[in-house]
Amino acid sequence: MTTYAISGLKQKYSELQDERANLQARIKEIDTSLLTLSSAIKLIDPEVELNKSTAASARATLKQLFARKEVLTSVQNQLRQAAEPLPASVISDRVLEAKTDQASNDVRILLRRDVSALLSHLYRMKVVERVANDGAILWRVAA
Repeated sequence: MTTYAISGLKQKYSELQDERANLQARIKEIDTSLLTLSSAIKLIDPEVELNKSTAASARATLKQLFARKEVLTSVQNQLRQAAEPLPASVISDRVLEAKTDQASNDVRILLRRDVSALLSHLYRMKVVERVANDGAILWRVAA
């Protein structure tokens, strides 16, 4: 019985090694293709910035702009200062405008998503309230 189990495990190990080798070869092919495309793009327009990932770049920018928990504090401050309930998009735009006036669209989108998630979390914690207004969701500090 033990021999049968070891034989099966060895076979699975060998299969995974083969799959890994195939994937590594495919990654090398993709890297070569990316390098070729990058070179072609740079020939046409040397000023083009090719980021590995715009989402990763936007996340890195947000991390540079905001210290830990600073977005949370800024969101709460915006809600406290508001005379009326605000949509998440307005809150995130105000938070970003307080930090910089030169943010890419990707950074704005990512911050809006983060602020929406943060507001949902604060809602579950009963720190903020949702207010429905003609199908739009507005936010205010809980009473």
